[in-house]
Amino acid sequence: MGEGWDGGDNRRNRPPTPALPRKGGGDWFLITFLTVTLFCQPCFSDSWQKLHVKTGDGVILVGLYHPPAEGHLTWVFLSGLGSSKEEWKKFADLVVAQGNGAFLYDFRGHGESRQGPGGEIDFNTAAEPFWSLMPDDLKTVLHFLSTRCHIPLNRTGLAGASLGANVVLNVAADNGAIPAVVLLSPGFVYAGISTQDSFGAYGRRPMFAAASPEDKYAYATVSVMAKARQDGAFTRLDGRGREHGVAMLHGEFTDTLLRWMKGFDGNRNSRSSQRR
Repeated sequence: MGEGWDGGDNRRNRPPTPALPRKGGGDWFLITFLTVTLFCQPCFSDSWQKLHVKTGDGVILVGLYHPPAEGHLTWVFLSGLGSSKEEWKKFADLVVAQGNGAFLYDFRGHGESRQGPGGEIDFNTAAEPFWSLMPDDLKTVLHFLSTRCHIPLNRTGLAGASLGANVVLNVAADNGAIPAVVLLSPGFVYAGISTQDSFGAYGRRPMFAAASPEDKYAYATVSVMAKARQDGAFTRLDGRGREHGVAMLHGEFTDTLLRWMKGFDGNRNSRSSQRR
């Protein structure tokens, strides 16, 4: 069986989870079973601040936020399975230096996001529907940024690595206001979260997708996407060797991605501390 959404290398997967239902009719943004709780008021500080966001099932998501310069997009960054928000921090500093806002947070059961309603949670011992709730967690974060930090969806880009890339695409597919996504080493299916339906539903909006040739599963996924998206709004970039996810972020790869992200801000001035 060839590699694709219906088969192929699935070694990175956790046991499959039930597919999330597609949101139909109305504004999915009004998620009735999720609530957002603000524990501090740092959204308008001109520096990195820690945010705590509470989901409807009582998990505390912990993230780092930096507001954008006027007129610039804010990017939300999601890491890979078993990793943490800190894997994006070095790159996020560069994004902030060119004027963009940034929010990076730990998945439930990862990093600092281990507090649940019944005590500590850990992805290594998680039971269903743990994994399938991750897209809804991101939607909760976006609602938080919109209502508490005044960052509207149409000024919010999404970037994910590995499992984070799949989560990002699923959420962006559900709302056409999100202007762009960055997918580093996406997969056909990670932890039961598929990109098949979401890739088609995302349409022709701007997408930056990257994988390394020897990272065969992710590379096959990006190759299928590139074959289907032969339009000017799709950008593909190769990493080196077996580099997976944020491991590709160095040298010319980083510079190319920063320029691509900067392109959504026109010719506005970046912060005075911008990267040289």
